[in-house]
Amino acid sequence: MKVKKGADVKGLSEQVWFALGVCAAESRQLGVGLVVTSGRDGAHRPGSLHYTGNAVDIRTRDLSPAAQKDFHEYLKGLLDRLGFDVVLERDHLHIEWDPKKTDIPWLQEVA
Repeated sequence: MKVKKGADVKGLSEQVWFALGVCAAESRQLGVGLVVTSGRDGAHRPGSLHYTGNAVDIRTRDLSPAAQKDFHEYLKGLLDRLGFDVVLERDHLHIEWDPKKTDIPWLQEVA
């Protein structure tokens, strides 16, 4: 895994590091390197989870459009049910840790 110069990955949540590990394993299967292009840095919409260390962007330009779609669908299938949102943007893949109580039954509070 590589980090683009200027991208700030200090202070990313443990959950985001877990997701990056999953992404790195899959990118190796595709034969491409994983490049984190944004962590806590950059200009994002107000309230973005990037600012709290709960979101990252990864490069997709090294993948064909078909491979981008396959990569996105694979990661979405693995990570969505664990409380992540995985979004294929025009020029990157955005992954954020944003669980809802209904997403992760084993995180439900017990009375």
